[in-house]
Amino acid sequence: MGLAHNENREKEMLRLETLRKQHREIDQKINEMLSKPYLTSDEQFEVATLKKLKLKMKDEILEIERRLKEDI
Repeated sequence: MGLAHNENREKEMLRLETLRKQHREIDQKINEMLSKPYLTSDEQFEVATLKKLKLKMKDEILEIERRLKEDI
């Protein structure tokens, strides 16, 4: 395994770390919004959008984890 492979692996690990952090932040934002007794229609739309983004990120996290495990 060459230098390029190691660099790619490092990039993937950094991307994974970034995605995990963003995923946690989005989860926190969703929970904060849902703790309100009432959400406006705009806030409901924002929650739905954030949930979709969170799912997309989770899929990417799982894909990167799968690729990193295959490299071992």
